[in-house]
Amino acid sequence: MRKKHWSIIILLLIIASGSVYQLLWGRISNFDTVYYSPLYSTDIYFLAGDAQITQEFEAEYPGLSRIELYFENQANNNSNEVVFHLKQQCDAAEDIETLTVKQVSIVSKQAFPLTFSPLDDSAGRRYCIVVESKSGEVNSSLGVYASGVDTYPRGSATYKSNTIALPNSSAVALTNQIWLPIVQKTQPVVQHPFDIGFKLYYSGKTGATLQTLLRQLAAYKPGPLGQPMFYIFLLLLYGGLIAILWVVILKVQKN
Repeated sequence: MRKKHWSIIILLLIIASGSVYQLLWGRISNFDTVYYSPLYSTDIYFLAGDAQITQEFEAEYPGLSRIELYFENQANNNSNEVVFHLKQQCDAAEDIETLTVKQVSIVSKQAFPLTFSPLDDSAGRRYCIVVESKSGEVNSSLGVYASGVDTYPRGSATYKSNTIALPNSSAVALTNQIWLPIVQKTQPVVQHPFDIGFKLYYSGKTGATLQTLLRQLAAYKPGPLGQPMFYIFLLLLYGGLIAILWVVILKVQKN
C-alpha cells in the first residue's frame, strides 16, 4: 500500500512541476479569432500597379504570431512580389514586421499565412496590416477577398487604387461571381466602410493568456462575477474538493 501511495505522490509532483513550468515559461498556441469569412465575400479588391489595401484590427490576446488573408490569384507563372506590412497604425512610417512573398505561392481561396515572432504585449493593442503589390503592372491578377459592408466593429479597411499613369486602365473592386481584370475606372480611394477577410492566431505566454481570459470572463458582469479573482477562487475550491474526495476514497479503500 505504501508503494501505491508513493506512486501517487510522485505522479502528483510530476503534474505539479509540469503545471508550474507551463504557467511560468510555456505558451498557449492555436488561439484564433475569425472576423470575416471569405465564404461570404461580396467583393474582390485587386492589387494593380501601386494599389494598396489596409485593414485595422485589435488583437484580443497576447502573442499575436500569425495573420491569415484570403486571395484570388489568377497568375500561376508570374514573378510578381507582394509585400505585407504590419504596423501600429496604417500611416506609421515604421513596420513592426515586413514580409515579401512571391505571388505564385498564393493559392486562391485558401488561407495565406503571414507568420512572425509572437508579440507578447499584443493583447488589447491596435494594429494595421498593409498589403501592396510590387509588380509595377496595371493588369494585376491578384485580388483580396473583402466584404461589401462594414463587418468588423474594431477597425476598417481602406483601398487605394492604382495611380500609375497608364491610358484607359485602373484598379477596381469587382464582385466575386464575375471577377475579371480591369474593366472600368474607379475613385483613388474607396469611401464606403468595408473589411477584408482575415484571421488572427496567437501563441502567448500561459500566464498572460490566462489573465486575459479571466478579464474577458469577468467583463460586463455585476458584483463578484465581475472580479477575475472570483473565478480563481472557484477553480481552487473545485481543486480542493477533488483532493478531499480523493483522500476519502483512499481511506475507504484502506478500510
